[in-house]
Amino acid sequence: MTQLQPRPVPTLDDLSRDPQVAAGLPLAAIAMLQTRCAAALSALAAAVLEHEADESDKAVGDALLTIAEVAQRLGLARSYVYELVRTKQLSAVRVGRHVRVKVSEVGRFIACHDTIERLDNVLSQRLDRRTEPME
Repeated sequence: MTQLQPRPVPTLDDLSRDPQVAAGLPLAAIAMLQTRCAAALSALAAAVLEHEADESDKAVGDALLTIAEVAQRLGLARSYVYELVRTKQLSAVRVGRHVRVKVSEVGRFIACHDTIERLDNVLSQRLDRRTEPME
């Protein structure tokens, strides 16, 4: 009796050239390809934001924002923004006792947290569907 060889998992390049390649793939292979695609999209989104930040930096000279301005832009409490700076999750410039954050750093922070959060939501929804009892 001959054993069936498992079908090789296509690359994202294979999939973009021929979307029909996805038909009949096992669920684990589909999940792996979706994760790779999400990682690629995240990297591309970060690159676009970096270019946009570079352009806006040139336009505004990468203005410095006060903690209150950063808090307002992020919709967070000032104390939490100080905590983000203290834990180095948000880079800041210190001038004497004053703390300032570059506009581009706020954009980087948003982009970083937005893409990770979106990916986490997608993966958790997928896991939720797998663990729901069948009726």
